Amino acid sequence: MLTVQSRLVTRSVVAAAASLLLACGANGSGGASSEAGASPGASSAGGVGIGGSASPGGASNGGGSSGGDNSSGGSSGSGPATAGAAGTDGVPGGGGAAGSSGTSGGGGTGGGIALTGGPPLVQSFDTSCSGVPDPDVAAGNDIFGMVGQSTAYFYNKKTGVADHQYTWKALQGSKIGDTHIVFDIPSQRWFITTILQNVTGAAWGVQVMVSTDASASSWKASVVARNTELIDNPQPTVSADKVLLVYHGNCAWVVDKPDLYNGDAAVVSPTSCNLMSADNWVAVKYGGMPSSSAYAVTMADSSTLSWLSADGTQSAGNVKIQVHNITIPRVDLAPTWGSTGVSVNGNGIEAGEVKAMFQNGHIYWARTTICNGSTCERLFDIDTTTNTAKTHDFASPGNQLWFGVPGVDKAGNVWMLASSSTKQGPIGLALMGVYNSGLAYEPNKIVNGTAQLSDGSAQTRWGDYYSAAQDPTDGSTWMIGQYGGGPAKLNTDNNAGCKVVHVTPQ
Repeated sequence: MLTVQSRLVTRSVVAAAASLLLACGANGSGGASSEAGASPGASSAGGVGIGGSASPGGASNGGGSSGGDNSSGGSSGSGPATAGAAGTDGVPGGGGAAGSSGTSGGGGTGGGIALTGGPPLVQSFDTSCSGVPDPDVAAGNDIFGMVGQSTAYFYNKKTGVADHQYTWKALQGSKIGDTHIVFDIPSQRWFITTILQNVTGAAWGVQVMVSTDASASSWKASVVARNTELIDNPQPTVSADKVLLVYHGNCAWVVDKPDLYNGDAAVVSPTSCNLMSADNWVAVKYGGMPSSSAYAVTMADSSTLSWLSADGTQSAGNVKIQVHNITIPRVDLAPTWGSTGVSVNGNGIEAGEVKAMFQNGHIYWARTTICNGSTCERLFDIDTTTNTAKTHDFASPGNQLWFGVPGVDKAGNVWMLASSSTKQGPIGLALMGVYNSGLAYEPNKIVNGTAQLSDGSAQTRWGDYYSAAQDPTDGSTWMIGQYGGGPAKLNTDNNAGCKVVHVTPQ
């Protein structure tokens, strides 16, 4: 059921847009505004008129609902023309003023410099949340799907109405959980992974299930990875030609994607068992068409960000995994449990890791950090071409932030959904992000908690991860997280609810 629909904007973003405009030099004309809609462009200042001839303005960062093209500034006159006013909430400003001398034409009448592209449209949907869900989400052409341990639930993307569900059986041994879901654009198939125990020839294994088409109504299963130790939280990166499996351990498996389509694919040996990590290696979901290279990311230690690339295929016999390290300023990571971590009403709340996303050569990931006696979120933007990383920190005064998961949309805006709560609760969800212009969208509570958690323990399970995915049809962003719902119990462990949040830039 659709529960929230709102347009969100913060004063800080609008103020930043205005201040940036004032810092620009005088322009020969108002900037050309990009087409209205959900594809903001990069912002740049217009040129200064020289000898009365004004150079064109830069592209607008999202025209909003009424953006149009500006006409040129003055064609003569010696003075520089002034810049058009900044757009507000997607409404373009006016064109540039004419030069101070000589005969000059009027400034443009279309758009000014609308830096933010307007506030995002946010929708949220309640989904199944039985037990400790370890929630993961993916979006297909007409449906979105979420998984929580042993069942996948699919919903209509427009209405949030339940469409169908898929509960699987263990192909070998018994099923455990830590389930993940991906929609693959090239094959138009859904991929699901989960842990198995007591598989043929080993104590632990990974089962991969692949739908026969985009409807997710029929599935084929394979057990492709096995190990003598627990393959805890195995995560799939589904690239153009392969599936990379990583987990809370030092091995990685690469499986040719077509081998999984008909089920009963052969077991593959680990490509590497020499990976180093302070915690889980996490999988990557792709924005748009996936590359052939498959990626994963982790922190090797508090000062080393590590990402890996997997290339080649089993059929070609050229599979190669390469680890890339980036030295970063020390990160004061919040503990999964502990007195310095997240707590509500004196109870420790689990603060685990999140999935990552990849688009245009960049990996976007986040970790929960300690800041000023509370918990905050650090967003990492990893440039895989230069092997460098940028960061952006988010804090919410008076509130703890944790489990912040980043999702990137088609336009390059990075959104993050995180749990948010005071020390007294209840737990809600906050949205934050970084526009493609570089401006920050500060944390904004979009889902309010309605009940305190009540599982009777001093340490409350909150799952192992949150996740995000890009919509294959319009490039918007889907994310999933948990909140304190109720008053009725929403799952068998506590009264946490699962909320899928859909963010569309305007």
